[in-house]
Amino acid sequence: MNKYLKSAARQRGMATLMVSIVMLMSVTLIVLVSAQTVVTEQRIIANELRAKQAFEAASAGLSYGLGYFQANNGAGGTTNSSGDYYDLPGGFSSWTDVASAAGPSFRVRFNDDVEMGDLKVLTIEAQGRSDDQSAVKSLSIIASGSPALALPPSNPLTARGFIDLQGSGTITNLESNTTIWSGEQVDFTAMAANTIIKHPSSGGGIEASNASNKGIDIVDNDTSLSTLSDTDYFQNFFGLSESNYRSSAAGIVIDPVETSLSTLDGEKATVIWVDGDASFTGSPEIGTADEPVVLIVDGNMFGAGNVTINGILFVTGNWTGTGSLDINGAAVVRGDVNGTGSLDVFYDSSLLGNLNTAGKGVGLPGTWTDFPSFVWN
Repeated sequence: MNKYLKSAARQRGMATLMVSIVMLMSVTLIVLVSAQTVVTEQRIIANELRAKQAFEAASAGLSYGLGYFQANNGAGGTTNSSGDYYDLPGGFSSWTDVASAAGPSFRVRFNDDVEMGDLKVLTIEAQGRSDDQSAVKSLSIIASGSPALALPPSNPLTARGFIDLQGSGTITNLESNTTIWSGEQVDFTAMAANTIIKHPSSGGGIEASNASNKGIDIVDNDTSLSTLSDTDYFQNFFGLSESNYRSSAAGIVIDPVETSLSTLDGEKATVIWVDGDASFTGSPEIGTADEPVVLIVDGNMFGAGNVTINGILFVTGNWTGTGSLDINGAAVVRGDVNGTGSLDVFYDSSLLGNLNTAGKGVGLPGTWTDFPSFVWN
């Protein structure tokens, strides 16, 4: 009997040992699986963090590129070896740190792929990467200069006040039969020049008015013009109040007291806001036929030089000229026009049409992408 009791005891001890081993193995497996799960979750969290870093860095690059585009009225920079892309100055075609040398970074470039040769409409491409360079994100957006005119003038010279031209010059409109539109009296009996309108049957132009004859091309004493308020007169052409337009469209703002207006020589494809009375001297040429400007003088304008403007000139005060002013496009004055110099205005609607992208650059809605739509070698 004792023999059987001892055998049963030994068997119960073996069963306890096996159960203990199984439990130990189960606990070990649970610990290993739990540890692996924790490691996997940590890796997922780390990958998500790096992906966010790359995305935010690319967003910073896109913002930088758009800011540069706005500040420089187009891409600028230099083309790469293939001529397809424009690299920003300062090494922004290479990785540039967002915060520190050990942090995330981005790189930016402009792709002239929307309207070839027109750097006012292009694609801004940015890539961002995480701090350990393991995650890369690509973003892009099409940017364009904003329209600078809401309603272009339909004639060469417009003034809310009177027009008294005592010098020389020619006001030309080969696209219609109106040359001068004024809210008050137009007088150029002392003017040694004339107005030219489209020839009724053949190409070219025909004289319509001169010092001894005021033709039907001149519309003056128009109360619908003279009774407009300052704000309404400005909004009629630009669609916004002066303050809103200045902040949203002006690419260059210049204080004539502190900065010489001669610095405007060669400026093009932008909106220029002269903050105060302006006296133009020398021989500056502002704007080109393909890249005209909107030049707004927020004050009175004087002139004693030989100034050429391609685009539209808007003067909020009076224009008094003693020099030579040549305008290809149109001139609009909110006050009076009273000059003894030479005023030549040649109306060109096609040139004014080129102002559709002269305003500050903006990202076009619906063109933002966050997928790798381009290759960056």
